[in-house]
Amino acid sequence: MTCSLMISYSHVNIDFCRQLYDILSAIPKLSISVDFNTGKYLWKDIVETLAQADLIVFLLSKDFFYDKSCRQELIYVTDKLKSLFFPIFIDQNFKSTGWLHKRIARLKSIQFDKTNPISTCEELLSKINEHLYMNISLVRNSLDIKQWSDKEVKEWFMKNDILPELD
Repeated sequence: MTCSLMISYSHVNIDFCRQLYDILSAIPKLSISVDFNTGKYLWKDIVETLAQADLIVFLLSKDFFYDKSCRQELIYVTDKLKSLFFPIFIDQNFKSTGWLHKRIARLKSIQFDKTNPISTCEELLSKINEHLYMNISLVRNSLDIKQWSDKEVKEWFMKNDILPELD
């Protein structure tokens, strides 16, 4: 099973994005979409790619915050599509405020560590693998929920924001 992932970033941060792409593209289960053509895609094409992606990674920085296209993409994903996405802060001095903070405040973000980039990539890969596992188990389990294990039931409760403790 292949998972489609889109990376959204400010083109000022293209070098970082290329490095992340190089690491993630080595994973056979990931099909990665990223615009390295410095914004030459039409909004219609971007919307289509966002809608088709299983996961979206936003590389957050001051440049991302002030880029109108980046803002439009993140707002479209959070407000319209309500898709799964991972916010990664690639600038340690940048803190989310305003429109961005409103949309990511409740999420666990990843803080990129320039001194240890491998650990950051491992954290992202762990989140991606959790999603891949959930997709695989949900497809398998959708046929007969009576066969779900305790772990699968708890994962379903967590994914749907339901407390697993029943009174």
